[in-house]
Amino acid sequence: MAESEDYRILIVEDDPHLVRMMQFLFMAKGFNAKIAQSGHEAFEILKDFTPHAFVLDIIMPSMDGFQVLEKIKLDDKLKDIPVLVLSALPSMGNSEKAMAMGASEYINKPFRSSELVARITAHIEKRNVSEG
Repeated sequence: MAESEDYRILIVEDDPHLVRMMQFLFMAKGFNAKIAQSGHEAFEILKDFTPHAFVLDIIMPSMDGFQVLEKIKLDDKLKDIPVLVLSALPSMGNSEKAMAMGASEYINKPFRSSELVARITAHIEKRNVSEG
């Protein structure tokens, strides 16, 4: 089992306050956390950074989270990486859509920080065990 400092997370969220809080949260737990405030920025970062997991907001300008999720799942290099979707949208219908598109989790905002870290860690470790 890897230590959390070996875990790379890409947070895709357009709310600057929430992004800073999540980045601080994950970095305090030893994760290598990068942030993107749009889907387009996320794909620029992904040219040089391959995360172990994504935290993905649904409501974003220009390219929403569903569009980002679709692109991730169509990319052979990224498609097996866990994606935890965060949303302030009512979950009815949206959680089913996200899960059908390949999301690993759908978490409603507001969320508990400890639960988010625990879920990310569990998905990374599960993937590591299945690959190893």
